[in-house]
Amino acid sequence: MKILKKLIQIIINSKFEFHKPKKKYYLVYDKTGTFILNKYLKKNKIILHTRNESINLYVIFINFLQGKFGKKKYLETFIKLVNPKIILTAIDNNPDFYSFKIRKNQKKFLIQTGSKSPVYDSSIFKLYNRKTKVVKKSSYNVDKIFVFNKYIGKYFQKLNAKKVVTIGSFRSNHFRKKKRKKIDFLFISSWNKANPSKIIASNFTFAEYQKFHDITLKNLSKFIKKNNYKIHVLSKSLSNNEYNYYKEFFKNINWKFIKNNQQNPYHIVDQSKVIINFHSTLGYESLSRGNKTAFINPFGSKECMKTTKFGWPLKLKKNGPFWSTSNSYNKLEKLLNGLIFMKKKRFNLLFIKYGNKLMPYNKNNSKFIYEILN
Repeated sequence: MKILKKLIQIIINSKFEFHKPKKKYYLVYDKTGTFILNKYLKKNKIILHTRNESINLYVIFINFLQGKFGKKKYLETFIKLVNPKIILTAIDNNPDFYSFKIRKNQKKFLIQTGSKSPVYDSSIFKLYNRKTKVVKKSSYNVDKIFVFNKYIGKYFQKLNAKKVVTIGSFRSNHFRKKKRKKIDFLFISSWNKANPSKIIASNFTFAEYQKFHDITLKNLSKFIKKNNYKIHVLSKSLSNNEYNYYKEFFKNINWKFIKNNQQNPYHIVDQSKVIINFHSTLGYESLSRGNKTAFINPFGSKECMKTTKFGWPLKLKKNGPFWSTSNSYNKLEKLLNGLIFMKKKRFNLLFIKYGNKLMPYNKNNSKFIYEILN
């Protein structure tokens, strides 16, 4: 019954193609990130949809004649028919991409798109360690991986990457920086709806994570009210539940809820005087764009969550000029006041020391373009 229901959903939601896939120089594995890749690859590419957005019936027919069934065989046949020189993807946590075989004259490129920590079940590092218990490590192979920084690059090299190239954030690099500041404080939402008993890492539950989250929001609300500031919350989802969650904490202060444009949240980030987050990718991207960005991550003080601390895998102190693992109000007040009144020259020096190491800003992805063309 479940299989039939899933099949009906696929038929309703998918677009069907009937012609043989055209041969192209580039094959983009999964639709993620294609709105940027389109600019660089132009017309000499084809997209292999891996989430049933589009299904090629010609490929299915060929597989049927050869007695091949299943999603993996479908993907392999599609790639074989296109016969691309370069296969690249902007999803960095899919074990199938790392492990599928290619021809000798083909190359596999991967773009890191999110911050990584081995503690999470969805982390490619954890999936890799789990999968290689039953699959040979040598089956993992990627020719080039474009990463945020050289420190995380060392972890990606363990996935049998032949070359690691530091480019910062591929997505952020695509958008120009804006200089006009008109928002006092911007909070990047990390809201999530999960079972309280869900284990995030070791014995650390979602309920414990939420507790740290709530204390930080209470402290933040107190700070905004005390200093008569206004805070904007940049959403993580489009859910009304997320809005109602923040409303409980900020109902007595001057605040605004902004629904996130997932493709380009940077126009909001760049307009903000101080950006506050826990340990989000967008937080690091904000820092790389030269914005004053605070990282308040109290659950990073837990031993089982230490790889979520600011800067990991770079080894930094628990607290610094714009980051903290404390959930005390006094520490938060000191941190935010320090940032809001910090001279631009002083912040630029800190950015060179920390931000540029963790995520350099490479305007218009010039390094990526050079590597792709060569």
